[in-house]
Amino acid sequence: MTAALAAPAAVIVADSATGLTPASVATLVAVNNQNETPVAAAAPAAPVATASLRALTFTSVSNWFVRGITSSVEQNTPDAANNVRYTERRSSRTASVFANWNTGSTPARQSDLHFTGSAWANCGLNGESVSSVRDAAGNSTYDFCNKFETGKSNRATFDVSGKTMASVITDARAAGYTNLSIGNNSAAALTAELGTNPFPPGSQISYQASTSLTNAPAYYPGIGNRVFESHPTVAAGRTDPAVNAPCVSGTPAATEAATLEGLIAVSTGTPCVNATNTATGPRNEGWGATSLSLGAVGSASTGGAQPNFYTTNTLFRVAFGAANSARYYSCQQRASDGSTRNCNLVGTGTYSIATLGDARVMSFAGLPLEAAALTFNRVFVERGGKVYFGYQNKSGVFNTARLNLTGGNELLTKLGIGSVDPEVPMALMEASYAGDWQINDSTFPLESTLIRIFSNATSSCTDTDATNPAAPVVSAPYACVVTFTNVANGNFTLTDPRAATFSANGTFNFLGGAATGSYSDAGGTTSAGTFAGARR
Repeated sequence: MTAALAAPAAVIVADSATGLTPASVATLVAVNNQNETPVAAAAPAAPVATASLRALTFTSVSNWFVRGITSSVEQNTPDAANNVRYTERRSSRTASVFANWNTGSTPARQSDLHFTGSAWANCGLNGESVSSVRDAAGNSTYDFCNKFETGKSNRATFDVSGKTMASVITDARAAGYTNLSIGNNSAAALTAELGTNPFPPGSQISYQASTSLTNAPAYYPGIGNRVFESHPTVAAGRTDPAVNAPCVSGTPAATEAATLEGLIAVSTGTPCVNATNTATGPRNEGWGATSLSLGAVGSASTGGAQPNFYTTNTLFRVAFGAANSARYYSCQQRASDGSTRNCNLVGTGTYSIATLGDARVMSFAGLPLEAAALTFNRVFVERGGKVYFGYQNKSGVFNTARLNLTGGNELLTKLGIGSVDPEVPMALMEASYAGDWQINDSTFPLESTLIRIFSNATSSCTDTDATNPAAPVVSAPYACVVTFTNVANGNFTLTDPRAATFSANGTFNFLGGAATGSYSDAGGTTSAGTFAGARR
């Protein structure tokens, strides 16, 4: 930089409004320069297998998360439309146990269904997405997971061969690309894990800006994501806390909603006014029975001993009126149980219901500014006689730093994670089935067992006998043992250490979320039977 430019450049960097810092300016200027003056396109080369390290959260060799994108030689061979294909991969290790899956925040969420424009589908195991061949300016368009998200991206790529891994990670994070994280990202943490090891020849880092343009409505089809509607007498609420109205006792109990219209009818936004005290403050109103969740902002925990009556989270809710009108609320959250309290009206709008394939989807218009912090817009999906909480991700620009196959594998190997081979499809592991699975005895459908598989591949079970729905009998959790006999197919055996005569064989469907099987119990009321259920 010339002396004539140094002084004004220093002023620009010092101005907080620019977002530039001495640590970030070199990287950001280099990215901008490459985007503004792209190199001439090279002659097409023979396709090769590629990968990019899309995200890394490394706490220790026993606890980490990796998200990558891979393309085999075949996938990198352009088709007639000059498109190539890629597969997303996610892996984690918790307490030394591995889990693999492709899409979603957890393995269970790979079963999320989205509307492709003609049908409801999930992303599939090792499912392929499509992108155009990137041009000389680094531009490409993409279609992720058959219309789940479409958009465009721009990428600037730099050779980092010979540079220390620690310095490359430090520079990327200083420039605002924080998707690669090691420990607390301090110099000491990076040095402890990476030392002064350099990247080998052929290592590259890309700074990518991805802009999502369309997002499909989607939902998780698990049992636990179904929407319940209050009984009309509960939905009536109350204005006098001295009256023992049903909104206090919660009976009659809420039931699973079957239609959007039934849900709308009881979600009128009538509060249940409760007595106040010094802990509650001047208001103590319950709104959960007569409003529906649009999402929450904040990460404060609930349950157990809490220092305050309310969390610092903000809950956004909706209630319905005549002529397709919707009222939007901002609410407090009770710390002890996470319930919705003390809602304030923050806006009005409308709702609409559209038929998408074999489902009906309710969406909202005129959402309040206060809800802008949410990363998605709420939808409700009625399908198969059930209503589910759904979502439609918001469009936006997402900046990431990505290491190529050579650099990414070197970093992952140094951290003890291991390398990636784009030619070998991802395989499921025991912890890929982590989550809650509820099964019911086919002979006694009111008797159920909740099988909980933890991220470290251990498990527990809880039995429920709902023969008397008003007073179901629920056992304490016990350490049942789930052993996978075929991880790829989800085949398993289940034993109960409390009953040597009991054993079960079944199948967990990773993508479909169904659980089926049979059991034998020489010491039980029924010596043998079958069960069926689903992921919660």
